[in-house]
Amino acid sequence: MFESNTYDAIMQRTMEKMPSNVAKDEGSFLYTAAGPVSSEHEQIYAAMDNLLLQSFVQTASMDNLKIIASAYGITPHEATPAIWSAVVAPAAMSTRIGSRFHCGDINLVTTGQVSEGVWELTCEEAGAAGNVLNYDLVPIEYVYGLEKIVLYEQIESGSDAESEEEFRKRILFHLQKPASSGNIYNYIEWAMSVEGVGAAKCIPVWNGPGTVKVVIVDSAKRAATSALVNEVAAYIETQRPVGATVTVSSGTELVINAKATVSIKSGYVLATVQNSFKSNLSDFLNENAFEIDKLSMSEVGRILKNTEGIQDYSYNTLRLNDGNSDIDLSNEQVAVIGSILLEVSA
Repeated sequence: MFESNTYDAIMQRTMEKMPSNVAKDEGSFLYTAAGPVSSEHEQIYAAMDNLLLQSFVQTASMDNLKIIASAYGITPHEATPAIWSAVVAPAAMSTRIGSRFHCGDINLVTTGQVSEGVWELTCEEAGAAGNVLNYDLVPIEYVYGLEKIVLYEQIESGSDAESEEEFRKRILFHLQKPASSGNIYNYIEWAMSVEGVGAAKCIPVWNGPGTVKVVIVDSAKRAATSALVNEVAAYIETQRPVGATVTVSSGTELVINAKATVSIKSGYVLATVQNSFKSNLSDFLNENAFEIDKLSMSEVGRILKNTEGIQDYSYNTLRLNDGNSDIDLSNEQVAVIGSILLEVSA
């Protein structure tokens, strides 16, 4: 709004307001004296412009989003660590709280006992990276009497901290789709308020009068763990209207494989372009989890055409899951990225 108020524009307006019978050309006393003032005014206008942008949810930065959202009782989700169970041998060995183990690039620490011979291990670093482990545990320090320890199953999924754009989207949802009296938006907002939930969908009267189904995915927009489903269900039970029968379930993943023949721009290599397209398509699928009921050929083609390094592509060669038609998604499905294969046209 104030971007036109540059130093030169302010100086020009200032000089135009000076009497015509005094020297005001560059280098004159008046011109030189007006310079610092105009510079300060330019900074004031820039600050005013930024203040205006920081006052609205659509354009505010994360720090100011937190301030705006706090008025509505909304806070950004913090990163949470993944929690695993691990089978130990000998089974009769008591839990060694604080024992640390290495699994790939992830360190875990013993935080409890699930049952005899089964320990609870928590990732030391919060985030979704702890959700995918190779199950080979190596003690960081010697644990007396421990013969073997192997990861068994995930107890709670880890989640990354909510990004600025995800937080902005949640605030806008709260403001633009008012939740009240147990309506659809209420259930979606209740589900989304649980850390680790990346998207949610509400299906009213799904199994007769008084029934409500809430379908969720995790922060990576993948199928939710049973632990996350149970956590969401427990929270909604404390919020739902009396008489409602609520079922919470995980969304079902529909893997999307894509291939096409393309021509690439000079200076680019196929592998780089292919990875860029995969990233762009994955971003689109994540941003639209539960928002679309169809993945169209034309949309995928648009994403491919706009991928950096792509000169053009042959529409007749574009295939989604080995077919040349749109992919339909059910109420409970989310599309997730699969394999991508691009070939360079001869």
